[in-house]
Amino acid sequence: MQHGDEDLPDFPEFLTRWITYLGAIKSGDADRLILEANGLLNDFSAAVRYAEEYAVSHPGLYLNILENETCTDADKMAAVGMEALNRIPKNYIMRSRVALKTAEYVMIYFQNGDLLCTWSQILEPVRSKKSQVCLKKG
Repeated sequence: MQHGDEDLPDFPEFLTRWITYLGAIKSGDADRLILEANGLLNDFSAAVRYAEEYAVSHPGLYLNILENETCTDADKMAAVGMEALNRIPKNYIMRSRVALKTAEYVMIYFQNGDLLCTWSQILEPVRSKKSQVCLKKG
C-alpha cells in the first residue's frame, strides 16, 4: 500500500526483482502476484520474457498475455502462443487453454491470408486437452 503523493523510487526495478522472486515460488498466491506485477510493468517484451522464463512454474503468464495484451498483431500473438506450446509441459491444464487461445490468433492470421498454417498447429488444442486425472493444475 502506498501513502503520500510521491512515486515509489525505482518502481520498475522493484517489480523486476519481485517477479524474479515470485518466479521461484509455486503457489496460487505467487501466481496471482506475479500476474499482477507483470501487468504493472506494462511492457509486452518483458511479459513475454517472464512467461518464457517461468513457463513451467507459472504457465498462466502466457495465457494472460494472450487474453489481455493490447497487441493487435495476430502474427505476433500467434508466435507467442506457439512458443508457449513449446515451453509449457504437455500435462498441464493451462496448456490446453493456451492452445485454444493460440488457435484463435492462428485462425485470424490465416483468415487474413498471411499464414499457411499446418493442420498440426490447428489441431494442437485438441491434442493438448487431457483428462483431469493426469493433469497438473498450472
